Formats: sequence, C-alpha cells, structure tokens
Amino acid sequence: MKNIQAAKLFAAILFATSFIFSFSQFGTKAYSNLFQSNDGYEEHTTIAGIDVSGMNQQEALSALSEKQSEWEKNTTIQLKYKEKTVDFDLSQFAFQLKDSVASIKQGVDNNVIVSLDLQEMESFLTSVSAELTTDNAFYLSRLNDSLVGMAASLQSGNQLIDLNEYRISKDEKTAKLSEATVDTDDQKNSLKKWVKQFPTITIKPQTTISLLEWMKENNGDAYSDKVLSIVATAVHTSILPTNFTISERYLSNTLPAFAELGYEAKVNKKQNMDYRFYNPNEETYTLSFEMVNNKLYVSLNGAKFLYDYKVLLSDKETFTPKTVLQFDPSLSLNETRVVEEGADGLYIKVYRESKNENGEIVKKELISEDFYAPVNKAIAHSLLVEEDVTIDSDETSTEEESASNATTDSDSEASETDESAADTEESTDKSTDTTDADKTTTTTNNTEETADSGTTK
Repeated sequence: MKNIQAAKLFAAILFATSFIFSFSQFGTKAYSNLFQSNDGYEEHTTIAGIDVSGMNQQEALSALSEKQSEWEKNTTIQLKYKEKTVDFDLSQFAFQLKDSVASIKQGVDNNVIVSLDLQEMESFLTSVSAELTTDNAFYLSRLNDSLVGMAASLQSGNQLIDLNEYRISKDEKTAKLSEATVDTDDQKNSLKKWVKQFPTITIKPQTTISLLEWMKENNGDAYSDKVLSIVATAVHTSILPTNFTISERYLSNTLPAFAELGYEAKVNKKQNMDYRFYNPNEETYTLSFEMVNNKLYVSLNGAKFLYDYKVLLSDKETFTPKTVLQFDPSLSLNETRVVEEGADGLYIKVYRESKNENGEIVKKELISEDFYAPVNKAIAHSLLVEEDVTIDSDETSTEEESASNATTDSDSEASETDESAADTEESTDKSTDTTDADKTTTTTNNTEETADSGTTK
C-alpha cells in the first residue's frame, strides 16, 4: 500500500516538473505562433539588420527574402592565398529563412540561419591550391564559421579572406627563389666592400624598397653611381622572375659591359635616378649578396610562391650606326683616324609569364621595352685633293716661245679657274655633308638623352 502511494506521489512530482519545464521552454514560441500574427514583433526586434517591430511572421519573411536577394547582388567574397585570389560562389550558402523568422527572439538583434556543405568547401579549397587540403594543413571549420558569419548578417559589400590565416602551420621553410650573377667590371674592390657592409636587404610584406633611400638610411652614400648601378642590375635580374612590381627603373645611353640586354638598371644620385620595387606578398623576403669568382652574386630567399614565374625576351632588334666623316687638315693625304668607334642600337621586349600549379599559363605581362639608340661612328679624314703647283719656264725663251707660253698660261689660268671652281663646289659639298653629319649627330645625341631620362614601362 505504501509503495503504491509513493509511486503516485513520484508520478505527480514528475508531471509537475515536466509541465513547468515545457512551459518555460516552449511557451514563448507557442505564444508567438498563436498571437504574434496579430500583434506583431515587439519594438527593437531586428533580423539581419531589418527592423521587424510590429511585423507579423509573413511580413518579416518577405522583408528577409528581399534583403537576401539584395545581398547576393551587392556582395562579393574573395578568398586569397599567396598571389592567387578567387571569388567564392555565394550559391554555396544554404539560407533557412523560414526557420530564421520562426526562431526570432523579441527585442534583440537576430541573425539568419545559414550553413555550408563542408565537402563542397574542401573541394573548392583544393581548386585554389592543393597545399590547403594536404596532410590536414588547414582549419576548415574555422573558415566555415567565418564565411557563415558574413552571410548570417546579410551585410552587403566586398569581403576578403586571407586563407593563410587558417593554415595550421603558417611558418614555411625558407627557399631560394631566384638568383643572378653580374660582372663587376672595374669595380671589383668597391663591390667587395659593399657586400661586406651590406650582406642582406630585408623586404617586408607589402612595402616598397628604394635603393637610394635604403643606402642613405644605412650610411651607404660613399659608393659611386656605377657600383649602385651594378647592384641595381643584379637585384633587378633576381626579382624579375617573381611577382614583385618594378616601380622605377632607368637605362643608360648605351648598354654597359656588366649588364645583359633587358636586365640593366641605372642609378644616378645627382639626377635622382633610383631603382624601386614593391613586394605585394604577405611574407618577408631577403636579398643576399656575395662575391663569387670576382662577380656579384645575389639570391632572393623566402616562402615559395604559388605560381611559377619565367622571364621571356622577344622582338630583339639591332640598329646599325651611321658613319660621320670629319676632315682634319693635319692628316697626310688619304690618312684617316677613328674618332668614335660607335655602337649598335638595341631594342628588346621583356615579358613575365606566370604558370599555376598545373603548369597552365595564368598571365603574360609586358614588364619593359628597353631601347638603346645607336652611336654614330666618327672618322677623321685628310683633305682629298692635293694643290697644283705651277713652275715658270726659262726667262730666255724666244718670242714665239713667249707667245706659246702666253697661250699656255691662258689655258693654264682657265684650267686653274675651272679647278678652283670645282674645288669650291667640292668644298661646298663637303661642308654640306659635314653639316648634315653634324645634324645627324645632334639628333642622335638628343635621342640618347631622351632614352637616358625615360622610365621603364
């Protein structure tokens, strides 16, 4: 009997407890379902930034659906990994608008219920780079939370996510990315000193390096323009096969002996001719300098690039210089002397080709068009015609001989007059040729000065 009474008492207590718990958990939702359609939501109730105060569920659902459509039209989400940036497909988001409206809490801000398929997400990341999904190297759930958070608020705009922030290990092994060797010409000793003083240059993320400014900051003002030009040429050669941007670069009038066509970088402190480049990456890189076999060796070291970069040279042209004659009266007959050896003009296009992990060409961009104007060859030449000398005949000649001589003199004078006229005409032609040559030389010099002051495209 006592057991029966105890069981009844326990059942009554259990029922009362269940009723109280159920009422507290589901009472609010039941009230909303029964009465909210007439009375609407309380003041200060929002969902995804929409004020739904006074709205019923159907009105709130309609407003939320319109906001979602507007968000998809005016929103882009980009995922960036190293030098690759891709758009995220917004259709991968699965919005649950009805459930979102049904679960609105009164008087507070609410987000939309949205989700992503993790398998689809992993496939998408693999298409960005196989590095992201190899050997559990990525926090997939954290990226999922970030993307869902952006969609849940329905805040329009452009969003950028750096995938490197979601890698389990962000520290990559340092690798040698490129290298270059440049002749030191007659500056071997100065460059040995430079390498000893400046063995490395650190290139921080998303920063521009100015060689002249860097030298000032590091007490390197004593080095000559030629030394700095050799250093700049070596640096330029090493960063061409990367995704670095060339911000400022100059060329000499003629290609220096230490540089190869397409790779020269001239520096001149007085004329403020600088060499500048920009690191667009999120990583820090280092330029290392050494002297190897009396040549300047430089290497770029840091985290590996996602793409493979290659330098392509094309459309090379050579321009033959003209020969300019200069007449020098101090030279013997038919003697010549080379005043200026001259040099061929040169032209070439420099391209950078980028390939992805699959070996497919992603981009081919023109880096520069290098032009060196031809330098005319100048030759000094003696006068081409020797003067004629007339010798008088014997004073004791007869009158007939005198008459004959008179006739001969007359003919001679006429001949001399013709020769004089011819000489005058020839002299005029020579003067004209010389003037034309001078004009050509002046034009060439002007062209050289223009080429020297121009910045590479």
